[in-house]
Amino acid sequence: PCYLAFESAFPAADAWLALTSVICAVGLSRRRPRSVLYGIAAGSAFIYLGLMDTLYNLEHGMYASIGPEMAGEIGINVTCFLFGPFLMSYVWRHRRWLGA
Repeated sequence: PCYLAFESAFPAADAWLALTSVICAVGLSRRRPRSVLYGIAAGSAFIYLGLMDTLYNLEHGMYASIGPEMAGEIGINVTCFLFGPFLMSYVWRHRRWLGA
């Protein structure tokens, strides 16, 4: 029950992540300079949410029982930790191509 309460506290943060990701993706497809800003914002949001989830799971012993739900959660966390830095690095390395 406390895990569901924890997860239900994140709609605003998840919405911010989705919004910045969409703006970045659209900007990348159109080679807009704002892609750099929104890519860095989205990448840092991925890392932040991954850290929050991982810390909660560690503090509450959630990794002790790895079932299908926890395996999915681990997959999401790993994706956050890999994609966040990749996205920030990508938009920064290509900022001149984007006109920033």
